[in-house]
Amino acid sequence: MGDYSPRVMGRDLIFYEFSRCKVEAGDFVGFLTRFAPESLPTGQRLEKLMDALVFCVEGYDEDEREIHAIPEVRSFYRKFHETWPYWLYFCNLDQDVLKTMILCCMESFVALKKDDQPDVKVEFEPLELLHFISRDFAPMNAMCERAGMSEEQIEQRTRAVFEYFNLPYNAEPARSEGPAASSTMTIPEILKELEPYTGRFPMQAMRAAIAQREAITPELLRVVEAVAQNPVEFAERESYMLHLFAMHLLAQFREKRAYRPLVKMFSAPGETPFDLAGDTVTEGLHSLLASVYDGDPAPLQGLVEGENINEYVRYAAIDTFIVLVESNQMSREGVVAYFRSLFQGKLKRTHSHAWNGLVCAIVDLPAPELLEEVRQAYRDDLVDQGFARLEGIERDLSHPDRRRRERFAIITDAIAEMEWWAAFQPDDVKPSGQLPVAPPAPVPTSAVPAPRLQGVKVGRNEPCPCGSGKKYKKCCGKN
Repeated sequence: MGDYSPRVMGRDLIFYEFSRCKVEAGDFVGFLTRFAPESLPTGQRLEKLMDALVFCVEGYDEDEREIHAIPEVRSFYRKFHETWPYWLYFCNLDQDVLKTMILCCMESFVALKKDDQPDVKVEFEPLELLHFISRDFAPMNAMCERAGMSEEQIEQRTRAVFEYFNLPYNAEPARSEGPAASSTMTIPEILKELEPYTGRFPMQAMRAAIAQREAITPELLRVVEAVAQNPVEFAERESYMLHLFAMHLLAQFREKRAYRPLVKMFSAPGETPFDLAGDTVTEGLHSLLASVYDGDPAPLQGLVEGENINEYVRYAAIDTFIVLVESNQMSREGVVAYFRSLFQGKLKRTHSHAWNGLVCAIVDLPAPELLEEVRQAYRDDLVDQGFARLEGIERDLSHPDRRRRERFAIITDAIAEMEWWAAFQPDDVKPSGQLPVAPPAPVPTSAVPAPRLQGVKVGRNEPCPCGSGKKYKKCCGKN
């Protein structure tokens, strides 16, 4: 048996088996070569694949634990779901496999086993389950649209999903996530709604854009290409938001044609990347770039190595390589080799924030084989000890914690990525012209902030904690 084993079951089902070695390596590249979104058919050929896949993992028959309780399997399915969130469309609802897969992705469940009964009854928190599958309706609807299915057919599939999980069905919310919401909005109307910053999240327009993926993608590409050609001009436009929504939607769509325009956009020197995207540069650019990556690392390497590139963009580009490993778009060995080449001269050996990013990336990957190169970088004063202390790097490399890699994921839900930004909350009133600021990400444990930061990572547009009254990027964060 090979690493992956697709087999036709009867006439309609495809049984797809992942070997234990691939599960524990988190490797499903072989599956993606056949079923990545860009490789899938359209129309009736895609419609025939609905409800057709049955997944399983092999090699755990001797393990007494339930499959959803095995950490390696849980980690594999979580990573698989982040990369390929189309389970509700493709998975067969006559089998219990989908329930097991989703249980692996959930935090709250209780397994109960009764005496003299071989089966284990699993109970989970209904609200957590509902939240999980609700987020997956957008990818499901995107596949339905691509297959040319009618609104009635999509509603039937939605109802079938609710029944599969024994959840009450509410037709209105289900339809509002997909084509029904789009029926009242044209492409020009969607773009008009997404263009200005109004202080509220444009939920209807975003849902409509997702439902009309194929029609709106060329327009979104035109937006990011225009900004990439004239980044300074667009940075000076007050309250302009269309490019931010476009970037996140194209990331959800895994649109590879957006990769090079995004790289060009964020290659703009100075503060222009922050004027265009605010704290998205530090909080989400790595996921955006990895989500649209076209297979050529050269443009990304150019961001990392470019001495005229904003140093926070360079840091984000380094982190992008970790997302590419996590999403099976690059091998770990290939990224380790590239990081080694940065230590060996591709990254100019003068102090910069890019060096801070590189040593933290060694921990996040993790790449303990590069520890000596990290130590030499500290001896050469290339890394800011106030940002990441060597003893913290050494400690974290000796005791890797996979949880620190959870933020290195591609974007599968643009709405979920953006709707919780502070700028879109009712009580958060922003002055006209100020771009929304994404909530700050947690600081890596090895990245020990200077004492004045009090253990919290400060957004570049937030007030400096030193008390000067200036923005952090104009004060202590300037260098």
